[in-house]
Amino acid sequence: GVGLAWDGRLQDVTTSRGRVSLRHTPSEQSEFIVTAGAQEVDERVQDNLSRDLGGFAFDVELRSRVRLDASDVGLLYGLKGAAFDAMAGATTYHESRRQSQSVIFGGVPFPLPASRDSVNHTTAFSRLTLKPTNWASLHLGVSYARFSADGPEALERVNGQAGLALNPTPSTTLRIAAMQGVKGPKYRDQVIEPTQFAGF
Repeated sequence: GVGLAWDGRLQDVTTSRGRVSLRHTPSEQSEFIVTAGAQEVDERVQDNLSRDLGGFAFDVELRSRVRLDASDVGLLYGLKGAAFDAMAGATTYHESRRQSQSVIFGGVPFPLPASRDSVNHTTAFSRLTLKPTNWASLHLGVSYARFSADGPEALERVNGQAGLALNPTPSTTLRIAAMQGVKGPKYRDQVIEPTQFAGF
């Protein structure tokens, strides 16, 4: 296809966020966490193009604005033992988005049709770390993710994780891991599920 090489881009993103979390520890070995949050995002992008074709000069601007409202709820339960750590949890995220665009040619604006869409991202996960010796630990994990948005079909996937950490000497650590996952929406940057697995 043929596309335009824009001369420059101006981008501005403002966010407003709020979050509340409750942590309860029934015992020294267990904890329960519930968290909820909401955010608003306002993203403005302006692309500029200037050309002079054989004495015919023109300027084009493409202006885009995305306004996004999102909310999420998550819970996690963790349990620790002498030779293991275990956790399980779930999260749900909803996002609604409104986008407006306009093309400005020669200083005259031409509005483009506005669009609305929504995104839902639901996950459930569990992790288990086994510590049979003081120099080795085995990490296992499984998660379920469902990602749905207006337009494409929903994506559902079960992901697995496995890892091994070895400490042959007090100053040496060897980590090996294989992981699967589903990347969440662009502006979802706070999740209750741990982002590290087996040290990675």
